[in-house]
Amino acid sequence: MNCQVQDSALLILCLSFGLIGLGASPVYILAPTYLWDNVPQKSYPLYAASLHITSALGPACGFLGGAVFLSLYVNFPSSAPDGLTTSHPLWTGAWWLGFVIFAGLALLVAVPLLAFPTVMPHTAAKRLQKQQQQQQQQQQQKAQRSTSSLDADELTRNSSTTNSDAAIVSSTNDDDEEPNSSLDQSAASLSPAEKPHIRDIPAGLKRLFKNALWLFISLLIVAEQSVVQAFVAYVNKYMQKSFNIPVTQSSIITGALVIPSAVIGIGAGALIMRRYRPSNKSVSLLMMGLCAATTLLTIGLAFCTCPNVSMAGLNAQYGIPATSGAAASSSTAAAQLQLNVSCNAACHCGSLSYDPACDALTGTTYFTPCHAGCQSKQSSTGSSDSWNYTDCSCVPIATNASLPGGYVTGGKCTAACYTFGPFCALLFIIVLLTACGYEPSHILTLSCVSESDSSFALGIQNILQRLLAFIPAPIYFGSLFDFNCLMRSSDSACSNADASACMEYDLTRLPYMWIGVILGLKVVGFLFASACFLVSRASRAVDLLDVAADATVAMEKDGGAMSASTKTAVQIGAYSSKTDVDGNHVA
Repeated sequence: MNCQVQDSALLILCLSFGLIGLGASPVYILAPTYLWDNVPQKSYPLYAASLHITSALGPACGFLGGAVFLSLYVNFPSSAPDGLTTSHPLWTGAWWLGFVIFAGLALLVAVPLLAFPTVMPHTAAKRLQKQQQQQQQQQQQKAQRSTSSLDADELTRNSSTTNSDAAIVSSTNDDDEEPNSSLDQSAASLSPAEKPHIRDIPAGLKRLFKNALWLFISLLIVAEQSVVQAFVAYVNKYMQKSFNIPVTQSSIITGALVIPSAVIGIGAGALIMRRYRPSNKSVSLLMMGLCAATTLLTIGLAFCTCPNVSMAGLNAQYGIPATSGAAASSSTAAAQLQLNVSCNAACHCGSLSYDPACDALTGTTYFTPCHAGCQSKQSSTGSSDSWNYTDCSCVPIATNASLPGGYVTGGKCTAACYTFGPFCALLFIIVLLTACGYEPSHILTLSCVSESDSSFALGIQNILQRLLAFIPAPIYFGSLFDFNCLMRSSDSACSNADASACMEYDLTRLPYMWIGVILGLKVVGFLFASACFLVSRASRAVDLLDVAADATVAMEKDGGAMSASTKTAVQIGAYSSKTDVDGNHVA
């Protein structure tokens, strides 16, 4: 194997992931708008929550499946070499097996999707009825503002009809009865709407980016998705390195934390939207509270740390444990790495693969048993999975030792650390609260744009997430891990040491840098949520001022007294200021 082969494999992987993203993107863009257009708006939060819960269950189940696949050797169905176990640093599992299995399952699910119509039955008729109601409402408001001589009782009856039409859930959507045949015929006789063209994109982009509420909620979602990418891509590795947990166990733990917390959070957000039907201002306030709570909880993650491993030749002298707080920094790790010393010179260890061995007496870990100066080995359990290495010239001889000379055991020394439980608890709550805001932010995105722009708004928002969150976040979070690498494996096919895998990280800096970036993104998200609140509040204030101005004009026409017709007009205008063009409660 050489570097050229590795580069080719990396290119193939990148192209493969690009195709996966190309196929998955329409599901996240078109499925929500398909539901938005074809289900009762009162029930939409639950439908959308079901969609989002399954999208959260997918990665979570992937973690659990990955734990099973990674417990199999990479050359499955061939068995692993003797002495190479899942807890060994050089273990490589069957990472490729999940792609094969889940690709087949995805193909089976994709076939039924082809049977869905472009528009569900009677949806066109419902749209026509809604448009007729909106036109009738506008005509009534115009007539009421231009004259004060109409009969008050007649206007009151009109206002009750208008109010029922302007509610967040129209009576048409709540009614399970089919639309009447005349509406069906009218919908069928309508000419299809003009299809969008590429030349319409600039105008659509201008409308979206001039929509301050859409822009701020999109940037809030970008900040939150960047944090999600930090957890999805690296929390598994973070637990492995920070708490010395095997890769298979960390995958199971990650899945066990993500599945229930994400499901509970998304479900809770959907129930809030269905039960209370909050306005845009209330949704923005809810997002502010969730961002503030998760920001405070993220600070707690920084205190859930464990000490560095005491590595002979790196941050500890041979045979002497590292002093408290002594750890080599990533910038000087290469200069301090002195594995070959006088006590192991006769062993001619050279550059061996990382195979740690622990001296339980001093708590010092050696790069390999050879670097500990060991001359022989014997099985500690009667199998080839666990060894004791004896006659180690670099290891102090323990009093009343049962084995000859100094001895070490296979594996790293682990110091007492009791912060893993609090870390998991905080992570569970953070994921739950983050998922709780998913459904409100999604509905806020759809409610602040016109129905014709809903798919386009979600598509551009999805592009922003890809460009600003999904692509760069794993890169700069991965750079944090590389920056804090203390020691890399020496069995790299490339001459460049930076291309080899990192074996040990600086745990005195990595948690604070990793959590610090997450905390910064959380603060940015809180600022964008605050901007959404200010914009939505200002928008409602402008609408109410317009209604008050109309009332003042009407009073002047009535000679200073507000007639019954004027009161009715004000009531209609005030309620209309709380709804968008589709009758959704938005301000």
